[in-house]
Amino acid sequence: MSVSERIRPVKKTALAGVWISAPELASRMGVSQNTIWRWARTKRMPAPAQLSPGCTRWRLDQIERWEREKTPGELAVP
Repeated sequence: MSVSERIRPVKKTALAGVWISAPELASRMGVSQNTIWRWARTKRMPAPAQLSPGCTRWRLDQIERWEREKTPGELAVP
């Protein structure tokens, strides 16, 4: 059996898509990780998903949609 025959296609699930970590999101937004967690806690940004113990991520498509809906002033760090 060849390698291509052994590889099963990935099913589309709720976990499909691109996920971004708190450090990656903080770098993208130009803020600290503490700010990212504060924004999530106060519902100022989309909520993250806990994919497994110790693995919390944000869906990139949700973050991009949230960024498009906000004005520059709303994204400023208070």
